[in-house]
Amino acid sequence: MLRILRRFNWTWVGLLISDEDYGRHAARLFQSDLAQSGGGCLAYLEVLPWVNDVAELQRIVSIMKKSTSNVVIVFAHPSNMLNLMEEVVKQNVTGLQWIASEAWSAAKVLHTPSYMPFLAGTLGIAIRRGEIPGLRDFLLTISPDNDTLSSQDNNLVKKFWEHIFQCKFVSAGMEVEGQSTMCTRQYMPWHMPYMTSCSVFQGVGLLKVKAVPVYRD
Repeated sequence: MLRILRRFNWTWVGLLISDEDYGRHAARLFQSDLAQSGGGCLAYLEVLPWVNDVAELQRIVSIMKKSTSNVVIVFAHPSNMLNLMEEVVKQNVTGLQWIASEAWSAAKVLHTPSYMPFLAGTLGIAIRRGEIPGLRDFLLTISPDNDTLSSQDNNLVKKFWEHIFQCKFVSAGMEVEGQSTMCTRQYMPWHMPYMTSCSVFQGVGLLKVKAVPVYRD
């Protein structure tokens, strides 16, 4: 994104992010890289609500409308953008140059006639597709019982297991919440027959694995 900003000499931009790890981590990285490059400044930084908080969205869009910056970078998900665009349309905020993160740049739900006058010309970031040889075999060797892992790496492994096996690790004296199943640390590779490919997003702090083609930036 910094290359895009430099290419078009956009030095005064707004930044919108989703209210979770993806958005906040992306904002920290972007701000750090922007400061190091010395190539621009933020006109505003706003956090998009997960729910359709009309009052908050009205406030955010009002800031966008009054700002002297015409460039808006958004690290968010399609659901965030849908709520935001409803308010953008209501306030008739046109003439903005949107820059979309990979999370919503190709979202079909935003390709509607009502949004086109506002989102036309959006520049979107996409992730290149490609296979990662040996990734499946490596993932099958990961276990929370691996004593060679650092505490930070072991926490990531636990999150990975909880996601794959839909279970929760609990400490002594703790109870499993709701309908969650407790992780027993005894799952074996045959519990993951569908893991023939993965979706990997680098630089967002978490490895996401799904049974879809590989994405790697």
